[in-house]
Amino acid sequence: MDRERTRTAQEMSEDERRSKALDAYYEAYEEYRQLDNVRHHLYSDVYGNALIEIHRYNGERRGELVLRVKRKEEDLDGVAADTSAYEWAANSLWDMIHKKRAEQGAGPARESA
Repeated sequence: MDRERTRTAQEMSEDERRSKALDAYYEAYEEYRQLDNVRHHLYSDVYGNALIEIHRYNGERRGELVLRVKRKEEDLDGVAADTSAYEWAANSLWDMIHKKRAEQGAGPARESA
């Protein structure tokens, strides 16, 4: 197995960890969008706050809040808030995908890397 893929989060630079978190989030988000009509809203600021919200849509009308992840950098022991938010949201989305597929009887979803 490739050494790059087996490094832990602590061994990665902040940029590498953020890049991996973004990739994992967008992979999970796109997979979830195949199962539900959702859109996301992403927010981060210079004060170390990050927010990810995913809402279910009925046509063009925003509906139920499906997922909300809010992080403050001051609470994260040196991890950037946006990185932590993307990691948390990706994991939550994969859990939601597994649950939705089980409810639909469609079998297991792909695992994130």
